[in-house]
Amino acid sequence: MKTLILYTSSHGTTQKAAEYLAAKFSISPDVFNLKNNKEVDLKFYDKLIIGSSVHAGMTPGFLKKFLEKNMDIILQKKFALFLSCMYEGEIIEKQFQNAFPEKLRNASVYNANSGGEFIFEKMNFIERMMVKKVAGVKASVTNIHYEELDKLFEAINIV
Repeated sequence: MKTLILYTSSHGTTQKAAEYLAAKFSISPDVFNLKNNKEVDLKFYDKLIIGSSVHAGMTPGFLKKFLEKNMDIILQKKFALFLSCMYEGEIIEKQFQNAFPEKLRNASVYNANSGGEFIFEKMNFIERMMVKKVAGVKASVTNIHYEELDKLFEAINIV
């Protein structure tokens, strides 16, 4: 069974999560940043893992377009979703609603909040100011939820 891990990442956190998941497979999956592979053909894959970053409550527009364009084929596959987000509870639920269409959220074998990072060294001035103001964070913070990624991995691999 061929697996694809498809993600969007601005500062590298979602890429870290994708690479963490990829390393868990005995047969290496294909791993693509959707930003660089907008025309990936999903028909060659049996399983899909789709992840995205969130910035100021928004996911990249090209992800939404890709999901809309490929909705029918995604729904025919076994797939899981993850979102790199520093928030929990109701906020992450809202972020998931904004990031992924309801049909996908409901059909996914697992929806994971993979946690996130604020990496000040990779942010521009405006991003740093927004994070300081909104999140009250003054330095880089890492809070990746590897246990959630492990649960996603288990769910996608249940026969």
